[in-house]
Amino acid sequence: MLSIAPPPTIYLHSGATVSARDVLDFGVSPEVADAAAGITDAAIESVAGYDRRKPATEKPRCESLPAHLPRYEVKLDVPESMKNCPTHGERQVIGYDWQETLEVVPPKLVARRTGIPKLACPKAPECGVVEAERPVGLVEGNEYDTSVAAQIAVDKYAYHLPIYRQQDLFASCGWTPSRGTLLNDQKAAAELIRPLAMHLRKVVGAGPVVGTDDTTVTLITPQEMPDFDSADPKSARAREVIASALEPRRASLTARM
Repeated sequence: MLSIAPPPTIYLHSGATVSARDVLDFGVSPEVADAAAGITDAAIESVAGYDRRKPATEKPRCESLPAHLPRYEVKLDVPESMKNCPTHGERQVIGYDWQETLEVVPPKLVARRTGIPKLACPKAPECGVVEAERPVGLVEGNEYDTSVAAQIAVDKYAYHLPIYRQQDLFASCGWTPSRGTLLNDQKAAAELIRPLAMHLRKVVGAGPVVGTDDTTVTLITPQEMPDFDSADPKSARAREVIASALEPRRASLTARM
């Protein structure tokens, strides 16, 4: 049987002989006695000066709902059985005890109809018909508002929802788009905000330290080499990595956002 012995104990003593295993004998000289007494006094002083740290009192939890949330009031009807007192007759409402309940309103999709005026000369049809300038949108025909593209981008990059899951979210609101539709909206929005993104890139790059996210993702290897900017060092590195995956026909490679 394997057993583990307790660690040896070191005793500092003066005068009487201590009988114990693994005792270091420093002798009984006056110097040893003075040293032992000094160590004892220092230990007592240290213990006496120790302030016991009291646990911090926990703050009571605030269960009230945030004050900035919009509110509306609902007053309950008085049951018929409570409207009249058996002794004094009709009761009157003197006040209310208010109870707050949090509600969730699901996203709602609406279709905006924009009337584009058409004009003509009533007495001169040969002048033809003129039409006011149509609003310009992200995609041809302005079928999808910028708010749709903003929602796609927020869900994808802030909440990490892939496009196929966003299809289900939109479907639950009454509209079932194709993946191509959502991707086209996302691409159009990216082209629109590219100047802003480039400006922010310069602002961030001007700082002494740039924080990055090193989280890896699985990238499906493209069948053909994409078009890259040869003057961009980042694009050159991407071309190198994809080329190393295309040659052995690897199905995927490790990439970063």
